[in-house]
Amino acid sequence: LALSMAELFLAVVACEHEEALFGKELSCAVGLGGAYLRTSVPSAIADSLRSWRVPNAFSVCSVAVLAGDKSLGSISIPIMRLRKTCRGKTLDEWFAVAGSPGTSSAVRLRLLLHF
Repeated sequence: LALSMAELFLAVVACEHEEALFGKELSCAVGLGGAYLRTSVPSAIADSLRSWRVPNAFSVCSVAVLAGDKSLGSISIPIMRLRKTCRGKTLDEWFAVAGSPGTSSAVRLRLLLHF
C-alpha cells in the first residue's frame, strides 16, 4: 500500500501535565520516516507549516513530550489511522501520552493533524 507523495502537517497546540517542571520548557520531538524536528509547545508557525513526507501507509508518526531533556512520555500515531479518519481534512484531537519510566503523572497532548 504505497502512498505516492502523501504529506502530513502537524501542529502541537497544547500539553496538559501534572508533573512539576521546575522552570523547564516543554517541547516535542517529532519523527516520521527519516525526518525529525524538535518543536516548542505550542509549535511555532514555521514548524506547523512544515510538510512531512509520508514514506508509506504503514509509517508511524512519533511524538515525544520533553521537559528540558527529560522525557515525559510519547505517542505513536499510525498513518493508516489518519488515512481512514482524516484524509483531506484537519483532525483536532487530544492524545494520551504513554509515560516514560519514572514518570507517574498523566500527560495529554493536543495536536492538529492534516493528512
